[in-house]
Amino acid sequence: MYKIEVNQIKNILNNFSGKKILVFGDIMVDKYIWGSVSRISPEAPVPIVNITRESYTLGGATNVVNNIHALGGKVYLSGVVGNDDIGKTVFSEMKERDINHDGIVIDNDRPTT
Repeated sequence: MYKIEVNQIKNILNNFSGKKILVFGDIMVDKYIWGSVSRISPEAPVPIVNITRESYTLGGATNVVNNIHALGGKVYLSGVVGNDDIGKTVFSEMKERDINHDGIVIDNDRPTT
């Protein structure tokens, strides 16, 4: 098994800044529902959630893009989203982070993952 030293990791991360990387993959958004459970359904052992808020984060290939960007890499993304609200969320999140999104194709015949 290959063992990597802490100094090697630091060296890799320090040299990562500015590297150009293309990510091609499944563009998706992760949706989280937040709330509290006060009871269990009488029909099945399922918690009944009182939803207090929802949040969205970049997932799949867009999560990889976000991580590369956070490490200082110059990242490019190529993939497909649907012409829907979740697809618009992808573009909004990418613009907010100043990440190139020119390689994203909008497909009117499918939903965003």
